[in-house]
Amino acid sequence: MFVSNIFTKKKNFISIILILIILFPFFISQLLQSNEILSSNTSLNLIVNAKTFQEMIINLRNDNFFLLIFSLVLNLSLLIFIPILLVTIFEILLSKKGYKKSITSSSIFRMLNSKGPYLADIWYFLFRITINKFPFIIALLTLGLSALNDNVSIQINYFFKDLIPESSNIFNSTFLFVILILFKDFLVYTVHRIHHKISFLWDQHEFHHSATEMTIFNKFRETPIEKITKSLLFLPLNILTTLVVVGFVSKGYNFPIFCYLLHLTMLNAFTFLGHSSLPIMYPKPISLFYMSPALHLIHHSDKEEHYDSNFSEGFVFWDKLFGTYKSEKHLKEIIGYGVNNTEYNKNSPLYSFTLLPILKLLKIFKRKTISV
Repeated sequence: MFVSNIFTKKKNFISIILILIILFPFFISQLLQSNEILSSNTSLNLIVNAKTFQEMIINLRNDNFFLLIFSLVLNLSLLIFIPILLVTIFEILLSKKGYKKSITSSSIFRMLNSKGPYLADIWYFLFRITINKFPFIIALLTLGLSALNDNVSIQINYFFKDLIPESSNIFNSTFLFVILILFKDFLVYTVHRIHHKISFLWDQHEFHHSATEMTIFNKFRETPIEKITKSLLFLPLNILTTLVVVGFVSKGYNFPIFCYLLHLTMLNAFTFLGHSSLPIMYPKPISLFYMSPALHLIHHSDKEEHYDSNFSEGFVFWDKLFGTYKSEKHLKEIIGYGVNNTEYNKNSPLYSFTLLPILKLLKIFKRKTISV
């Protein structure tokens, strides 16, 4: 397993510059998604927040069509297409293989060699975009969990508005914010680890690990049930964090907001880079705080000794603290990826994405009922 020399610990200024170049579109996409920008961009909100096709048409009639289309294309480009293009370019340029081999070993071409349905990751990507656009489809695919999610969100929102203390200065507010971010990141680590330990959760998470080739599209391998259950678990913290950020905006505390955007940038970049064919090790001091994308390849390895390692998706110290960390020296031990003999690779993408996760869940409930 090759790790580019440009991203090893011995490099300094050049490695920092290259990492910043890669992270730049992710940072811009976070800016574009921030409440300040989206709230002032009425045209984009009209189409993104439309619940039905009819509502979208009405919004189009009442607003500047060209501005709306431009905003939508810009958002999609910065959030998805530009990061994919940029990572693909780096995969090719930083490969030690010949020009043709470096192209065929990039994420886009690796999808052709992945076991299971042909171009499954492209289908999963399209399914994810579709269900995100039409919430009623999510409700159908998740046994009504999305409706519960919305109702709980409203109740928690009202509860936290009265609960959050009124901080009189930026230091107290920032300290509270740091505690929230650390706790949320620890929860991400814990939930991810639990998904590998509890059978009915693993049945859903196995879908993400079913990919036999690491590509930048693998991040979209997530069943609707797993997506909704995770959002329910993180709902209170997400709402609390949002309310704190809104409080920062109202008081003009720009520095903690900027730091939060940087943190979100690292998380967003990790989801793409951690599944790419280019093993990137962050240079110091970044690697002391954040999990390097290359180490996520070990997490997806099909080698038994690599199982249950590198669960962190943000800060690296949770794995180090709880003994689940495996360093970059294990990269050369990787032979392949995925889960052997997984059902998700034996059926059509539509069936694997929609019905199979539900059937797996119902099978477990049936087994539990019989045993009782």
